[in-house]
Amino acid sequence: MYMSHTLLPTKFEPERSAYWLPKSGRLAASRLPTRRFWGLRTCFNDDESDNIWPPYLFVISSFPSPYPVEKPSYTLGPRLVKETGAIVGEDAEILTTTPIPTTEERASWPLFLHVLPALPINVYRSRAMMMLYYTLTEAGLYTFDKGVERCLQTADADAREALATHGFEKIKNGWNAPQQDAGHDEYSFGETIGDPHSYVFDFDSEMLPGMNYPSFEGPSAVYDELMQYNQLCKDYKWRGVDHAVDWVQDMRENARRGWLANPNTLTTVVPTEPCLDGELRERAMELMTSGNPHVIVASVLDDRHAKRIEVANAALGDSSHSSSSSEVMFLPWGFSRIPFRYPMVPFGLTKVILFDIFGTIMDREKAIATALRSWLNQSPIRHTVSIDLVVSRFLTFEAMAERDSQIAGSPASLATFARSALMELARDLELGIDEHSPFFTETMKQVLSPLPYPDVEETIRTLKERGYTLLCLPIHSATTMQQLRPSFPPAFADSDVVQTWTEHIFAHFLAPAWFFSSLQSFCESLVKEKLQPSEILVVSSSVGRVLHAAMCAGHATAWLRRPGNLEGDFEFVVGDDENSCPVPSVVASGLMELTAGL
Repeated sequence: MYMSHTLLPTKFEPERSAYWLPKSGRLAASRLPTRRFWGLRTCFNDDESDNIWPPYLFVISSFPSPYPVEKPSYTLGPRLVKETGAIVGEDAEILTTTPIPTTEERASWPLFLHVLPALPINVYRSRAMMMLYYTLTEAGLYTFDKGVERCLQTADADAREALATHGFEKIKNGWNAPQQDAGHDEYSFGETIGDPHSYVFDFDSEMLPGMNYPSFEGPSAVYDELMQYNQLCKDYKWRGVDHAVDWVQDMRENARRGWLANPNTLTTVVPTEPCLDGELRERAMELMTSGNPHVIVASVLDDRHAKRIEVANAALGDSSHSSSSSEVMFLPWGFSRIPFRYPMVPFGLTKVILFDIFGTIMDREKAIATALRSWLNQSPIRHTVSIDLVVSRFLTFEAMAERDSQIAGSPASLATFARSALMELARDLELGIDEHSPFFTETMKQVLSPLPYPDVEETIRTLKERGYTLLCLPIHSATTMQQLRPSFPPAFADSDVVQTWTEHIFAHFLAPAWFFSSLQSFCESLVKEKLQPSEILVVSSSVGRVLHAAMCAGHATAWLRRPGNLEGDFEFVVGDDENSCPVPSVVASGLMELTAGL
């Protein structure tokens, strides 16, 4: 008889074996630890392809096979002890044509060739067997072949008896459990031999003199490695796993930044791990405990999309996730988000104060109301609207103009947006005003010339005398700031009193959470000392436009709720949970009240 075979060092390659898993599964497989071991690579027929790519691997170790059948291992020899030149194990049950070199201290211990379990090799991703190094004698090969046949028959009989006695659910995790509806009689480690999810091994293509061979001593670790790999495959082979893993990573990253808090803890506690939404956890447990082997967790937007995916897979011949019944469960892509928690920054020691412009220093809404009152008086619909509604409508048009500019990628000054808003407002008020008329031009000038609040000058002087470093948060752009500068209070025109930060805040839109990430370093360059984020106080009339981003950076915040100011009366709400909304460090009705509390 002839079967292509050889003994050689090898190592399990989990990452290459997991080529069929999603991205996150392949990444997890690459992290599994493995180590080299000795094995017998062989086939059981004289097919030419099997002679070059033998599809089975059998472990060699100083411990017998743990497979619970009669005689699952044979002793193997002889071995050549390199240090002494002694040959041991010549009385083994299976012999090799050439003694196997060994450096083990316990060379007198027997060596075992496991006939079960067989490890199926993915021959399409493993190297071909180009050379024969240590082969079995003809008698040893015959003994091994008959031993494998006997053990497989025993395992098959045991499995059938257990299946008839206990049922599939009781024995599905056993050593010799059959694959349900697999249609194969072969029994091997893990998946059935006919399954494409076989294992990839890295074989030493050349065994050179002086090589550091793996040790025979101790139980082989490859069985534990394959068990871990098989469990990993079960964990990662469901649809939507990449989206779930990406979601968890995103949540953990946000939690490390301190933007999220565990909803089961106080809002002042910074968590280290996110807490899954209760409904999501409950749904996941239902799917896990359903006990239906055909259940598929298909992460799709809705049932209609799910049906498209099933039809597409059927057209492509993909039966890996097919089911004989209609018992398919779908889970939408929209995973529940972790409740958002803004940091709670206390109002304490302050060294630097940053002032927003509109609503804090400049009374722009009053300037707009003054400019538009004459328009309202001439409007045919003046008896049905109020001046407050007209001002709100103007600000809405101005914000829409700024949004359109951002979408088009054509930045413009605030004056350009104000002009566009006035043109839209004229149509709303049913006024036939030409944008080139003196009336339109004069209104435009008034809108762009807001006056400071009465408490600004005294506040700035008092704070400067107390030794605070004062900063101005510029609005919109450098061009806009240049247009507004003639209206600034004298203190803001003097850079020795109030300095200007380099970043510009939006006039109408939400500040991104990272907006104030560089403010601390800028302030430290001014005061020439190390600052804590909470030692920088950001003052504004708008929580959404300014203060919420300052809280994300850990800065103290002061919300000015000036009487009659639209932004100051606007409650910034995040989600359905009131505890998830940003809470300023202090609330004041004006700058003098704020100064008194410092």
